Amino acid sequence: MDRSGPADAGADQAARLIATRRSWHGVAELVMAGPQYRRSGSIKLRVVPGGFSTVAEPDLRVDAAELVAGDRRHLLTGVTCRPLRRRIAPATPRRGLRGRAPRRPDQNPQSAFGS
Repeated sequence: MDRSGPADAGADQAARLIATRRSWHGVAELVMAGPQYRRSGSIKLRVVPGGFSTVAEPDLRVDAAELVAGDRRHLLTGVTCRPLRRRIAPATPRRGLRGRAPRRPDQNPQSAFGS
């Protein structure tokens, strides 16, 4: 006998809301704020109708279930952050917090612990 009812529907809706919020947070942090920081030195985002956007270059925004980059729209459903990053900024080099490319372990004469 199926015992699903209004309480189960509410729990399912809450779980979907939590998953959506977590996904939007990942897009904001990994797809939008990173490229903006590398270009503009800021990780600030702002609320806009339908979602949120960067405050400086590159001009990126989330509009409901799409990432908008210039005149291109990328569906957020069923995709991870890595391919989204590649679609919007394929040639953007990764930089550390001090503006330098991070060192590979074989390039650093000292270990991460300073010995």
